Amino acid sequence: MKIAELACPSCGTSRVVRMRERGHTVACDGCGGGIDVPANLDFPDYVDLYEDRVLAGNVQVVTLVSFLMCCAPFAAIGWWLASGAVQRAKDEGRPLDPALVRARRLAAVVTAIEVVFLLIAFVLSLRL
Repeated sequence: MKIAELACPSCGTSRVVRMRERGHTVACDGCGGGIDVPANLDFPDYVDLYEDRVLAGNVQVVTLVSFLMCCAPFAAIGWWLASGAVQRAKDEGRPLDPALVRARRLAAVVTAIEVVFLLIAFVLSLRL
């Protein structure tokens, strides 16, 4: 089965479309508006999208554990892995999985927060 994910131009909600819907307009699940499915849309194998979803879930778990343990390198590694997957999808011309993009952003934000906290702790330890 080949599927692709498109975003609604009105509300931004993602909707999965099938190959047989090529060249048609499908209804958005969020707002009911129309999403035009291009006739020349490339449909990647489901396996590629599934691997991106699994990676996104793993990156989110590692990032949240990193935040709880205050371990910035784990969140940074999660960001690095997600960024690599995003770049591979772009290089292959596959649509980006929104879950993977969210996981990358979460990892970047948590890494930045943890680095700031570590710098503050370091500065405070120098004053003592």
